[in-house]
Amino acid sequence: MQIQAVRRKYACDCAMFAQTGWQCSHVLAVMVLQKEINVSRLLTALPTRKASGGQRKAKSCLDKGNDEHQFSVDVLIKRYLKQHMYPLHWHVMRDFDI
Repeated sequence: MQIQAVRRKYACDCAMFAQTGWQCSHVLAVMVLQKEINVSRLLTALPTRKASGGQRKAKSCLDKGNDEHQFSVDVLIKRYLKQHMYPLHWHVMRDFDI
């Protein structure tokens, strides 16, 4: 099946194609219902595992070990000396009734 033929035959007004260039799930569902594509055959061709790399879990501020994380005292002092207004609007203290 050629891409141009699918684009000429099917159009959806959800704007998914206009935003991303990919056909939307609505068009895919119609093609499956009209038996123009075989989903089980498509699923066998798709990889089951993600590619390596990508996003990693961010370290927390309580991470022990390397002192180069973004909330270490040394890093915060260097950043404050470069950008004096950096801590503006930080909520680090709460008001307490005495």
